[in-house]
Amino acid sequence: MYWLGIMLSFRRIVVLLAVVASGLSPKAAAQRIVSLNIDRTHCINDSLIISIGYATERNVVVENPPRSISHPQCTFLPDGVVCDSTVGTCTYRSPVTFTAYNRGAVVTSAQDIDFVRLKIEHTWMADIFIALECPNGQFASLMNAMQEPKGCGDAKFDSLVGWNYDYGTVSASTHLGLSNRDDHLPYCDTSSNPPGEGWNYCWSENNSHQYAPKDGLIYRYENRIINVMGITIDSTHIAADTHFYRPQQSFDSLIGCPLNGTWNIVVQDSWGCDNGYVFDWELSLLAIEQYIVPHVDTVEWGGASDTWNAMTDTTFLLVPPATDTTISYALRVALSSGDTVDTAFSIHWVEPYFETVTDTLCIGDTARWNNLFFTADTLHLIRDTTYLGCDSVVDLSYTFMPTYNLHDTLPYCANEPFMYEGIDYGGPTTIVVPHLTQYGCDSTVTAHLVVIDSAFRLQLQMSTDGVVWSADTVLHGCLPMTVLFRDTTLFEQWRQWSFGDGDTLSQIVSGFRWTIPITHIYDSVGVYSLMLKAVSIHGCVDSLILREDAVQVHSSPEAAFYWSPTEIVSHDPQTQFINLSIPMDSLNFLWNISTGEGGVDTTSAVAPHYQWTNGSGDMDVTLFAFWPHVIDSSMTLVCVDSMTHTVTIVEEYLRFPNLVTPNGDGINDCWVVDNLLECGLYSMNELWIYNSWGVLVYHVRDIRHQEDFWDPSGLPDGTYYFLFRAISDYGLVKHNGVIEVIR
Repeated sequence: MYWLGIMLSFRRIVVLLAVVASGLSPKAAAQRIVSLNIDRTHCINDSLIISIGYATERNVVVENPPRSISHPQCTFLPDGVVCDSTVGTCTYRSPVTFTAYNRGAVVTSAQDIDFVRLKIEHTWMADIFIALECPNGQFASLMNAMQEPKGCGDAKFDSLVGWNYDYGTVSASTHLGLSNRDDHLPYCDTSSNPPGEGWNYCWSENNSHQYAPKDGLIYRYENRIINVMGITIDSTHIAADTHFYRPQQSFDSLIGCPLNGTWNIVVQDSWGCDNGYVFDWELSLLAIEQYIVPHVDTVEWGGASDTWNAMTDTTFLLVPPATDTTISYALRVALSSGDTVDTAFSIHWVEPYFETVTDTLCIGDTARWNNLFFTADTLHLIRDTTYLGCDSVVDLSYTFMPTYNLHDTLPYCANEPFMYEGIDYGGPTTIVVPHLTQYGCDSTVTAHLVVIDSAFRLQLQMSTDGVVWSADTVLHGCLPMTVLFRDTTLFEQWRQWSFGDGDTLSQIVSGFRWTIPITHIYDSVGVYSLMLKAVSIHGCVDSLILREDAVQVHSSPEAAFYWSPTEIVSHDPQTQFINLSIPMDSLNFLWNISTGEGGVDTTSAVAPHYQWTNGSGDMDVTLFAFWPHVIDSSMTLVCVDSMTHTVTIVEEYLRFPNLVTPNGDGINDCWVVDNLLECGLYSMNELWIYNSWGVLVYHVRDIRHQEDFWDPSGLPDGTYYFLFRAISDYGLVKHNGVIEVIR
């Protein structure tokens, strides 16, 4: 790059001159309706769908909008001065305007820009910046300037100065086109600075074009050629669609740009002393179908207007009138540019002719319509058109119904009726019934009835013990009552039990006898019926209600009691039992009272008072409550309940040992007051222990645990003295004594 710096040092440094192209922006030509293909005579039984758009198969065809617009104007890019003081900028802009897209349509991807073509000649390609600017000001750089702007106050694109790609040995003197390299004064005089030969340069990110070498990057060394004018970048071959370049800044930067509006090519010379010419430029946007569809605004007929009833953006439905009439329509097509295209047409709605002749006859009859005769089922269409061309049809439909004499053997279920025309034939027989069909055709039905399930008879049994089964008697039981049911029916396929208390049970038998009993528990007092419903393997249905009062559940008593006092001591082991059973007035009682040592006393008293004679311990007491229910003169049902409690008689006498052996063998190591913890009557107590010299060696209050008693393991053998005091509901206990400690 050293030689590049040397070359730059010899260049003239002048003020950059901005020139803006004058004249109006080229626009798309106004669109128009190019064809109207509508049947002017239409039948009132056919709706007419009118479609509007750019395809030739549509009824109303609008001229297609252009895909590209060019600006053919040769513009001088002078060197170093502003030639047009009314513009006063350094930047060349040339506009083109698109109007054919839908309102609000925007660029959604880089592919929407088909290509940008610029025909230009300029010396020193490193001096210029070229960009595409969309209607809202967004732009994409096509080619950056290498040089920092000099003498140009409106250098809008300073941030993009400098080539971003590896340009190898490209010289700053590389030219665009076959340029006129001589600059002459005055700089604004085009006759002193005639144009060279412009070449086309196209930029695109649409892969349908063929890119220049190295993926179309314009700054790569391989993308230049040498001609007699010097080093010059190769131009795009428009006809062959080759040698396209990728823009320096992706067209993704144009996403969100409005498609409609004024687009500009921007050329900025960022350094003085080299001039050139822009001959023309062209912008091609892809004609994306959804962006260029016109839409229907209003339709008028009969002198009145109404909002258009659109089926899609470009399709609407003309609803025919009810009668023969002619209606005039005025159609307005609103284009995305805001322009409207109007047309008018009229339709004569004509009435077609249609008749349907339908009849039903019996075989052997003859149908006639005009001079046509029919003796078999007929579907016959007579087609014609009215004088105005509407399709008309006469539809003949004749059906000939047969007469018949049916013979068949019909199975029937023995326990079910066999109904035919309101008569129950319910038995083996032959029936012959004359019959007229609904169309009056004489027929006969002959049927032979045969029983198919003579062995299918429902049978069931019930029991409370699973041993004695009752077939047709009432079962009585106490609440809760468990009943076993057994079905002995032959040839069942499915059965359902109904137990009378709202519960049911369904079972699939699969054609075999199933005699295993089922169990049901009745948990409410009452009288219950029992029903069995079954389906035989032939599909016959039968049901059996054993009895309306098959099961009677009677009330059971509730046995309950307690006693007072609850704390019973061995010196006075007696208590009063209180009976809480329900219902007291209807019950009989039996008490079993354990006497200790395996003995039991019994009594039938309602609430006995009892005294034990065999010391202390746990005594089981059971109360049996009996509730007799008189079923009849020969049967009484007794329902029973019982409750058992354990009564504890505690030993309240305290024993004070006079010897303790704290030798660590786990036997008599501590001095313990027997029955103090076991009976629990003397919870308020106090213990003092003294040695033979009268010194207090141990003191404790309210002994609750085994660990609270005296452990003399740390004291010498000898004689000790204790003093014990306790109080309970049975009075005050005072005891003094001697304790010998021997190891």
